[in-house]
Amino acid sequence: MTFYSSNDTWMSTFYATGSDYGYLDGEYNAWDLRKDKGGGLYLNNNTTYFVKPEGTSNMNAATFAGRVTAVGFTSTSSNVYTGGMSSFETTLTNNEDWENSPISILERGNVGSTQSADKYAPNLNFHWSSAVSKSL
Repeated sequence: MTFYSSNDTWMSTFYATGSDYGYLDGEYNAWDLRKDKGGGLYLNNNTTYFVKPEGTSNMNAATFAGRVTAVGFTSTSSNVYTGGMSSFETTLTNNEDWENSPISILERGNVGSTQSADKYAPNLNFHWSSAVSKSL
C-alpha cells in the first residue's frame, strides 16, 4: 500500500511479506521500519539492533531521561543504582594491567591530561547512609 501527497509525491509505502510488515524508506525500496511477526522491531534496514519489549532487545547504546528499573537494580536520573549485587569480569591477556581490569575509574569530567588539580583525580567513595563517607 503506497501513500502519496495531494501533489502526487511519494510519502510512504506499507509493505508486508510472509513474516514481516512495516514501512519502506522509498517506493518499493529497503525497510525503514520493519516488525517481525512475533519478534523484534527493526529500524533503518538493520537486522542487528532491535526492540523486543517482551523479550531481549539488542541496542548499540541507550540513553534514558529518567528512572530505569529492572530485575536486580534501580537507577535514578542521577545515575544511582540500587539493589542486587553486581559482578564484573574481563578476558585475561598479557597486556598492561589496566587493560585487564574489569573495572576502570576515569578522572572526573573525562578531562584526560588537560587538568592536574586533585579535584579531577579518579575517586572511589564508600558511603554508609549519613553515618560515614570515605574516599580512596
